[in-house]
Amino acid sequence: MANNKTSGSKKTQEKKTTVQHIGLVKADGWLEPYEAAIVGRHQHAIDKLADLTQNGKTTLSDFATGYLYFGLHKEEKGWSLREWAPNATAIYVIGDFNG
Repeated sequence: MANNKTSGSKKTQEKKTTVQHIGLVKADGWLEPYEAAIVGRHQHAIDKLADLTQNGKTTLSDFATGYLYFGLHKEEKGWSLREWAPNATAIYVIGDFNG
């Protein structure tokens, strides 16, 4: 009997994963075996959106138009080069303009 109690307590100690339903399985029962994977991918998309928009402080459109600010651009007084490299220790621009 001691073995049964031990195995029962092991089962209760296992981490239970709760799946948040997003409504797809209700609409299409064939997706039920894949619901956990679908929910995981959906959550990843939500997390990535929050990361790109700084948790809603900016819009996804603002993020997508970053190329208008960053990169190499011809301006009235010459050229402008802007890059976002927060972990860079050095950046080099090489061309016939600087030897």
